[in-house]
Amino acid sequence: MDSDAFLNRLRGNKARAYQVYQVFLGEYSDIARQIKKSVNQGDYSTVKRQLHGLKGAASNLVIPALFQCAEELEHFINKQEMQQINEKIEWLAVLMDNTSHQIRSVLLESDRASETTSS
Repeated sequence: MDSDAFLNRLRGNKARAYQVYQVFLGEYSDIARQIKKSVNQGDYSTVKRQLHGLKGAASNLVIPALFQCAEELEHFINKQEMQQINEKIEWLAVLMDNTSHQIRSVLLESDRASETTSS
């Protein structure tokens, strides 16, 4: 995750960056489980829609590892290679946990900085 590059995209608007991070966490923190559920139900159109949204969000927020994982998972979905799909969903879950932790750290730092300046 490149939070500096993301902040540059927003022309330094930290409040907007933190708002987008919070929305991302709300919408995608459970995406691996949702995708796994859709795969298990054979609902590949939903999986493709979920992955499309995730790739867009990962690209916009400058999270290249997450984007790449979603892109690879999409490839395996298109070929219906179940072993690779399941492995990639597991990896997606790990990446999302790591990304969520990084985002929460950035948000926590922001909260601490605003508490310091308001004191």
